[in-house]
Amino acid sequence: MKTIKLLGIFLLLSLLVSGCATSIPVKMKRPSPMGLQKFNYVSVIPFEYDEENTKSIIEGKGFLEKILSALSGSQNNEDYSELTKLLTQELGNNVANSGFFSYIPFETLNEESKRDQIEVYISGKITSIEDRDIESKESETYTDDQGVEQTRMVSYTTRSSVIQVNYYIIDNDNVIISSKTSEATVESKEEHSIDLKSFEKLHKEAIEELVEIISDNLLPENYTAYRTLAKDKMKDERMEQAKEYVENGFYKDALVLYQLIYSDTGNFAAGYNGAILTEVLGDIDKAMEDMEALARSTMNKKAVNELKRMKNTKAEMDSFN
Repeated sequence: MKTIKLLGIFLLLSLLVSGCATSIPVKMKRPSPMGLQKFNYVSVIPFEYDEENTKSIIEGKGFLEKILSALSGSQNNEDYSELTKLLTQELGNNVANSGFFSYIPFETLNEESKRDQIEVYISGKITSIEDRDIESKESETYTDDQGVEQTRMVSYTTRSSVIQVNYYIIDNDNVIISSKTSEATVESKEEHSIDLKSFEKLHKEAIEELVEIISDNLLPENYTAYRTLAKDKMKDERMEQAKEYVENGFYKDALVLYQLIYSDTGNFAAGYNGAILTEVLGDIDKAMEDMEALARSTMNKKAVNELKRMKNTKAEMDSFN
């Protein structure tokens, strides 16, 4: 009896495995939400602290003056200068290490030849820092020495810091190409106030969180997408051979066979998979053409939806050109 049960489980697992659709990993690039991928030569100019949120960076002072002023160490608003330096340095490191840009360090911009290379600058300012301590009481359950469950009120202090940053992508003519405002909130909660993190430590934690938020908004991203092939419903033996080619990485051989099957029989899965492999092999325009022809001839929702996805992918790819 046990043997029969085990055999049944084995057969069920075999069916599940054999019924799984084949997926192909594809390396992709996701554009920057702020459009930075359109440019090559980029630099990060020192951020400032500007509680009044004036427009000095854009209107009152040109980039050359701002660059030379910062290089000489004579920037305005030196309050929280350690935070602005940390923000500038860490964001610059992320841009430089992203692999998408020719990054020109701010420290080299006293050379005119370096400044002439730059297409856009990234800069901004800390527009607000809000610190507060809030007292609260919470009920807690504990077990006393006699093993009886008791409830008591405990006083806590929650220390929080909220930092807001306005940041921009700006060209050499001081024209803002894109801008955004982000904020980060960090907290420390303790029963004894002496155990609370200092506001200085919270500020640094908030800046580190903001660097990641700003980087996510500024930088393109490499990612892996998966293209799933359609299952064959016509039971053509050649489809199994084509699937084996795919599973072993022989995409060109699989494409030739899928195209032959589709030409011979009009097999939807063969036509669909051929279009997918055409994209995987780098010709997304031909893939879109083939998928559109398939969608028009069959009105199959799967092909229609995949065509929409291909068009969106093509738009993302074009944004890097």
